[in-house]
Amino acid sequence: MSNSAAPISEAPNLVDAFWQVHDEHSYSSSTSKQIKLSPLQKGIVVDMFAKLDETKMWRLSTGTVVEQQMKMFALECNFEHPVHSMVLDVSDKSWLKYFTPEEIQEIKNHQKKVLVDLPSTIEDYIKKLRECQNVTMLKSMLTQELSDPGCEWIRSSLLQYIHLFKCNYLPLSAQTEGDILRRIWFFVDTAFDYSKIDCRGGEKASKSSSAGRNAQRVIAGEE
Repeated sequence: MSNSAAPISEAPNLVDAFWQVHDEHSYSSSTSKQIKLSPLQKGIVVDMFAKLDETKMWRLSTGTVVEQQMKMFALECNFEHPVHSMVLDVSDKSWLKYFTPEEIQEIKNHQKKVLVDLPSTIEDYIKKLRECQNVTMLKSMLTQELSDPGCEWIRSSLLQYIHLFKCNYLPLSAQTEGDILRRIWFFVDTAFDYSKIDCRGGEKASKSSSAGRNAQRVIAGEE
């Protein structure tokens, strides 16, 4: 469950059991976007919450116990939902039936990560970009290479996005998830270009590919 201490060890095993039944059931319901829960799955959900240790449950300042509200919601659902995997995403408006706005805010603020401020050089550069009154001014500003790594990353990323609009790749139409990861989210990888962190993505090479590369290597002790 997100935003809370982890439940006792039995719960993850029951989550696996729930989704195993889900996978078997989904073969006969593949034409439906939402899979209706079977009686067996509902039984697993009941067992999953019954095995939680009440002493480890999350009690809000109002006295509301988070896991108990999750159980109520999980048992009322007739279709699969993240709550069946012990996931609590309070951005889902369904939770407004089970938590008050104040309780939802308390959940959101629990162990909330505080983001560090951007360096002043980046703040200043973003401010200048926002002051551009039209695309011509913006493109003119983006043609100037920068020595600051962070600002240069922003500049090159924006140029790439302008290109995607020019070639009608954006707005998105029929792109696959792989297309989006490769073309839209590229800036996540390039953010590390000027850092000490090496960013590697994708699948590992096959054994045959690895063997081919290894065949060209020389053992260090013999060089």
